[in-house]
Amino acid sequence: LRHEDEGADRSDGNAEPSPRHRGTSSAPSLTPSTDGLFARNTRDAYSIDDCPIDHIMNNRDNPREEFDPEALAELGQSILELGLLEPLVVAPLAETADGPTYQLIAGERRLRAARLVGLTVVPVRVQEGLSPEKRYRISLIENLQRRDLNPIEEARGYRRLMALGMREREIAESVHRAQASVSNTLRILDLPSDVVERVFRRELSP
Repeated sequence: LRHEDEGADRSDGNAEPSPRHRGTSSAPSLTPSTDGLFARNTRDAYSIDDCPIDHIMNNRDNPREEFDPEALAELGQSILELGLLEPLVVAPLAETADGPTYQLIAGERRLRAARLVGLTVVPVRVQEGLSPEKRYRISLIENLQRRDLNPIEEARGYRRLMALGMREREIAESVHRAQASVSNTLRILDLPSDVVERVFRRELSP
């Protein structure tokens, strides 16, 4: 089985061994367009650690609203066979009596699949200093790069980025889309609500 995470072919994902080395690195594993959004600490490094899975909170701002149960089950079996080949990206959330908790930034499908198959500990890449805008941009861009979002999810993601102060041109550059494509996707949300719902359920093509 291929361990795909969000579904797109990656040249740097499965080819590398499972990230069991604990420590720091200056060679981020995500693609360049998302790496540029990550805040760096004074040593230009990030840490990769093992984390109890119940200490990771789902990303409520994740633009992806649909999760195919069959695809998650397949991903979960792949994780059982091969391990989690790429760490989840998280940001510190709070300190508790049981230890630190984290908010998921990237890797929602991997996290759901890992929970589905009963993993209790997962590798995470802890990233500090991310603003809400950068967190959301990373989440959106990661999803766009790996597997196409539902058109409505994509449009809502763009609208959220605009609410955070980004312009259409900046959004287009961030997700490697033509500005006209971003504009057209946003217009889907201007359709009647019943049409929007049918597009979301993939009963209609935009």
